[in-house]
Amino acid sequence: MNPSRQAILDLARTLGFDSAGIAPPDLPAERRHLEAWIAAGYAGSMQWLTRNTDVRLDLRTRFPWARSVVVVTRSYPKRAAAGLARYVSMYARAADYHDLMLPQVEEFAERIAADLAGPFRSHAYVDTGPALERQLASAAGLGWLGKHGLLMNAGQGSTFFLGLLVTDLELEPGGGVSGSCGTCRACHPACPTDAFVAPGVLDARRCISYLTIEHRGPIDRALRPAMGAWLFGCDLCQTACPFNHGTAEVDPWLGTSALEQIDLPELLTLDDDAFRARFRPTPLWRPRREGLLRNALIVGGNLRRLDVRAPALALLHDPSPVLRDAASWCLAAIGEVEDGRQVEAAARAEPVEWVRQGMAEDLSAWG
Repeated sequence: MNPSRQAILDLARTLGFDSAGIAPPDLPAERRHLEAWIAAGYAGSMQWLTRNTDVRLDLRTRFPWARSVVVVTRSYPKRAAAGLARYVSMYARAADYHDLMLPQVEEFAERIAADLAGPFRSHAYVDTGPALERQLASAAGLGWLGKHGLLMNAGQGSTFFLGLLVTDLELEPGGGVSGSCGTCRACHPACPTDAFVAPGVLDARRCISYLTIEHRGPIDRALRPAMGAWLFGCDLCQTACPFNHGTAEVDPWLGTSALEQIDLPELLTLDDDAFRARFRPTPLWRPRREGLLRNALIVGGNLRRLDVRAPALALLHDPSPVLRDAASWCLAAIGEVEDGRQVEAAARAEPVEWVRQGMAEDLSAWG
């Protein structure tokens, strides 16, 4: 039995989703934009975005039975934070949303089958497979792509997650794009690394969220000062957006943050086992120990945090060249004269050429 579009949308709200819409499984009009973005190198090292292009443009390539995509949204809390959470993007301050929202979308499919449609074929995605989630949501009538590239709607702003349910149900698609940013471009000057190359076009290689979460290896030294205090992710383009001001508070369905129980110096002392124990159930696991401690050293340097000197000095001798390099940079940014001698000694023993060159650059800060 083919349920009505409205029955599907009503059930989504009953299950706690903020909004829902129906999109077609194919987006042929997106091909030119996607291929140009990839060709320009804006994906950085995120090679998975350059694969499965045909699947992203038409989900029937992977799911030949697909007829409709149900798109759902769920807002995340935007509360002020204390402790380490102050330096973390709002969406990532509690449990990993993939672990919570994906089962919710799968439950949605079960309820559609039980209450509305009978057995049907489906597959759920919550940022877990090759799909153009934002474009599908726009095609479903849930908003428009803002000048920061995120999905926007007047009721939720842009602070929400997206879930997809690919189905073999014949459902009427939504009405397409609703609303626009108009002449506003507040998000662009809010970006300290100038990551926007045009309205709606992001060069991920300069984006703080990409650098602190997805990028592996050292971060370009020229970009480090502009990263400020961002340990994981960045909210600046969203907090600058007028549509995110005054949006309704949401329930803390992601749970409460454990980040307030650890501080920046303590983070820098964690070995691999301790890091796993602390962060495996959270979004901060994504960059692993090397990536998150690299970010923490940059934060410590940018904030001139004297309390990170001792762990930074210890990390001059970490097995990771990325952390040795970041520790040297952090100490130079803090600028305590006596630390220069330890960086100099570490540079003499440094086996990796690019790290040694970075340490030599840092030593110039002490004259």
